[in-house]
Amino acid sequence: MVNTSLHEGHLQVSQYEAVVTPLLKKSSSDDHDLKNYRLVSNLSFVSKLVERAAVKQLVGYLKVSDLVPRLQSKSSFNRHCCAAGFVRYIDLDG
Repeated sequence: MVNTSLHEGHLQVSQYEAVVTPLLKKSSSDDHDLKNYRLVSNLSFVSKLVERAAVKQLVGYLKVSDLVPRLQSKSSFNRHCCAAGFVRYIDLDG
């Protein structure tokens, strides 16, 4: 399923769904006021696997192609959000 998603450039429709849970920001906040809640989205396990696989492939390509910025720390590049940002851009573009 991961390879198919990467090859086709998108997830299956069922994997776009998330479970959204409202959480109270502070325990001392008024629980009747909706402004005191933040929404937490739990994505499916498969969508997280596909994202990790895409980031791994993208980071590998950027390194092999010498496209990693010179000032970017190589150790932080693997876990930095810029790689995930590329994945999100590609997903929005498709």
